[in-house]
Amino acid sequence: AHDRDAPHAVLDELWAQACAALKAQGVTAVAALLMRDWLDMLVRRWGFHYIEHIITLRRYGYDLPDDMALPPEIVRAERWHHDAVAVVDHAAFDAPWQMTPREVHQGMRAGSYNTIAVVDGKIVGYQITTTHGLNGHLARLAVLPQTQGQGVGGALLRDMVMWFQRKRILSITVNTQESNIRSQRLYERYGFQRNGYDLPVWMRDL
Repeated sequence: AHDRDAPHAVLDELWAQACAALKAQGVTAVAALLMRDWLDMLVRRWGFHYIEHIITLRRYGYDLPDDMALPPEIVRAERWHHDAVAVVDHAAFDAPWQMTPREVHQGMRAGSYNTIAVVDGKIVGYQITTTHGLNGHLARLAVLPQTQGQGVGGALLRDMVMWFQRKRILSITVNTQESNIRSQRLYERYGFQRNGYDLPVWMRDL
């Protein structure tokens, strides 16, 4: 590219090359999370279509709801748990939200506090949390569909929030799909509220 080239023409060429490279790798679809309004016009021109918004919720403080009667066992996640965690992730999410085993491994390596929920010796849920200064971020929480509604997600959340509280970190954020009402209700029960930072997701087949 040259300084005199039109920015959109340069981006079009970059997208064409990226698209060809992705197709060569066997990729069949691409999702884009738009963080700037001006990208809307570009992705429309490239054939993307709007899917939904990713929303952000934030909690602050020490308040927590009452304990559950029979919470699952919550333990720190280790490397040998990663394959089982990936199975939980794929069962809990549909494409394109699923993480590959490699992405699970990378996410847990980057996490500050990673835990699993165990019932009768089986991993039924997990969470990955990161830390950014005096702020925590729940990067991932998943529960097997057959054990959802049994307090597993709440137990993982409570344990995570208390871990941050012990470190005097009271501000925690989380992202979820706008259509995922079940997760929003869970987060709201644990004091999370939408903060208005919503991002649109667009997708196209290759």
